Amino acid sequence: MDIEWPDGRCVLCSCEGRSTRKGSLSKEHLIPESIGGVLTSHFLCAPCNSTLGQYEADLKRDPAVRLVIGNLRDQLPELFWSISQGQEFVAQSERGPAKGTYKQGRFRVSGSKQPDGSLILQTEEAQVALEKMLQREGLSSSQVREALRRFDEAPENTRGTVAPGFDVAKWTVTGVDPALDARRLIVRFDGGEERLQGAGIAVLKIAYEYLALHLGAAIFGNVFSPIRVALARNDQSLCPYRVEWKRGPKPAPFHGLVVEKRPPYLVIQVRLFGELVYRVHFPHLIPGEGFTRCKYTHDLTSGEEVFEEA
Repeated sequence: MDIEWPDGRCVLCSCEGRSTRKGSLSKEHLIPESIGGVLTSHFLCAPCNSTLGQYEADLKRDPAVRLVIGNLRDQLPELFWSISQGQEFVAQSERGPAKGTYKQGRFRVSGSKQPDGSLILQTEEAQVALEKMLQREGLSSSQVREALRRFDEAPENTRGTVAPGFDVAKWTVTGVDPALDARRLIVRFDGGEERLQGAGIAVLKIAYEYLALHLGAAIFGNVFSPIRVALARNDQSLCPYRVEWKRGPKPAPFHGLVVEKRPPYLVIQVRLFGELVYRVHFPHLIPGEGFTRCKYTHDLTSGEEVFEEA
């Protein structure tokens, strides 16, 4: 769904004339396309779109997002694989954990050298490395072939010798979980106060852009200057607006946006995958008469979108 932007200025830098005959504003996904967002509006100039695009894709690396899409893997397999590609996972085995990534739907262990000098490699890569090491040791061709045969026939989860001084073990992967060492969107301090961190500025971006669809030219008011500066500089500490995080009842294959009816000041709710709920508070903004609060939902399984009065 593409919602028409009635003004001729970029909502981030206020550049004039980009949606008139002089030029055109570029298409912006309010909810990042990297996590399945399809709601768009042409209200960013190309430079600002590039600026925001540099960090909003990081949303998919947030631990909460990675966990919730993992729970929706059966319902949203294509989106799961799209989000997972190139991201770090941790494989479990009898030996212990090993980091790796998915490529073309297959988990591959990342090569690494251990403190004891041993190597962790994908099986086919280990075979190639073993052959090169044996050749460097001066073994004959027949000895190398015999060692590689023993490697091929080695039972899983058992350490064995394939040549003098060369032990191998083929560990069976029993499970693969997302690596959750990225920073979360929200950190909670003692006393319940919350602050954005990591890719959390993407939540501010979503809320600000959704509010722009409601306010039109009023979004260029000075009251929004701090959020524009924070977005342009990718520094959430510059934004005074509070973002509250809470967890929904369970993961569900939909995204949602809504201007809440309560409290009386403006609160934008950003809901991702049903379960992740972020409430951006604008306590100094009291909507006047005639202000229409709208809600948007996107069913990620059917592709159906609804934009209506809340």
